[in-house]
Amino acid sequence: MTPRGHELMAIGGALFDDVRSRWEARTGSEQLEALETHLAQLTVHRSFTAEDLQD
Repeated sequence: MTPRGHELMAIGGALFDDVRSRWEARTGSEQLEALETHLAQLTVHRSFTAEDLQD
C-alpha cells in the first residue's frame, strides 16, 4: 500500500469511529452491539450482488 493509501485508511478509520460513537450516544451500548451482531449475521459468508439492489 502506498503512503497515501495508509493515510486514507487512517482517515476512514477515524471517520468510522466518529460515526460509531455518535450512534452509541443515540442508541446506547447494548443497542449498538445488537445492531453490529445483526449486521454481522446478515453478511457472514455472503457476497453482495446486483440482485441485492432490486426490490
